[in-house]
Amino acid sequence: MARDRRRRAAGALRRSLRRAPGPVALATFAVLGMGVSVYLTTVHYAGVPLVCSTTGVVDCAAVTTSAYSVIPGTSVPITVLGVVWFLGSGALAGAALIASVTGREEPRWLRGSHALLGVTGLVAALYLVYVEAVRLHRLCEWCTAVHLLVFATLLVALARLQHVPPSGARPCAERGGHAGPIGDAPGGAAVDGHPEQLAEDQAVRHPGAGAPQALDVHLSQRESRGLVPDGPHEE
Repeated sequence: MARDRRRRAAGALRRSLRRAPGPVALATFAVLGMGVSVYLTTVHYAGVPLVCSTTGVVDCAAVTTSAYSVIPGTSVPITVLGVVWFLGSGALAGAALIASVTGREEPRWLRGSHALLGVTGLVAALYLVYVEAVRLHRLCEWCTAVHLLVFATLLVALARLQHVPPSGARPCAERGGHAGPIGDAPGGAAVDGHPEQLAEDQAVRHPGAGAPQALDVHLSQRESRGLVPDGPHEE
């Protein structure tokens, strides 16, 4: 019994996550970016060499030990800002995932805030790329990985921003419908569920001309299950 409940709960969770690939991707990028940023920060304070090439154009040590590798006026590595940035991105992605799993509507500010965060991250990444290519004439593999994750985060955040659901619209997980183009936008009328319930919903949502047809569908379904007699009984 408990195993069946756990299996149903796990299945419901998987379906909810499949309906929200955008937040899932954003959360994945945040975890990866945080891991790389924490690694670079740890190496900076530990004073150990990076797992990276140290010869030729690709030279991580030359980049991460340069004057541009710390916040101006401090000895704090700029990778700390990367940790904070990805932590914020992960928090926003987590809020979107919670809304999807629980069937609640996302806060109206959530997608715009994530897109704005992505823009700020891209500006910082472009500056660091300029420093590597123009000032230092060296490239860092780990830094490039972070820049790509920031760019990917911005792309997904902008895609989600273009598909903001209308105010008051129920999320797909609550509505039972299919996802939209990016997986977490509303996808129209519900297509799952019991036929009887759908018929009743149609009768309620479309009174007038559509109601008799919906009621006929409802009655025919009940008739096929033996819940309604074929015709009136004669006394």
